[in-house]
Amino acid sequence: MSVAPEFTERLQTQAHQLVGNPTAVKNNLQEMDPYDFEEFVADLWAEKGYDTEVEGGGGQDGGIDVRARRRGPGGKTVAIQVKRYSDPISSTEVQQYASLREQTGADDVVIVNTNGFTKPARNLAPDLDITLINGKELVPLIDRNAGLGFYATYREELGIERADLETAVTNHVSITSRCRIALAGFVG
Repeated sequence: MSVAPEFTERLQTQAHQLVGNPTAVKNNLQEMDPYDFEEFVADLWAEKGYDTEVEGGGGQDGGIDVRARRRGPGGKTVAIQVKRYSDPISSTEVQQYASLREQTGADDVVIVNTNGFTKPARNLAPDLDITLINGKELVPLIDRNAGLGFYATYREELGIERADLETAVTNHVSITSRCRIALAGFVG
């Protein structure tokens, strides 16, 4: 059974190499339509194992943009505020978004902003038990969680060349076939 992890690790390494430069990715995400960016974040949380629903309208709604609930019994609900502001989010805004926990009944609050957060906002967030994610921090989050379908859907935004994605898909098919053969040998 030790064959499958080797193939899985190889596939993950290849997938991680697909995403382009974090700065370029951040810039691409900044250019997305607000609603499309909300969908992007919802799809990323789905890749993390959540059922998601986009609730925002891409405007200055001041409310929850994405609701995510961890799949399985006892799954936590996360209220996600999604922004593509040209400036960092301030501590005043972080404090405002902290109320989302009570307003929505969420267990956790996450704020995603392509252009980050001021230092006072970063200092305040732990006190309010809020997770802050800037545009560059999204890249490792994508690396750890995204599957090939996510990469294919957001290829351009992630700076992935079509040929690189096609190679990854081909290798995935090859690895999946090898895993099936290896498992068949174990099962008999």
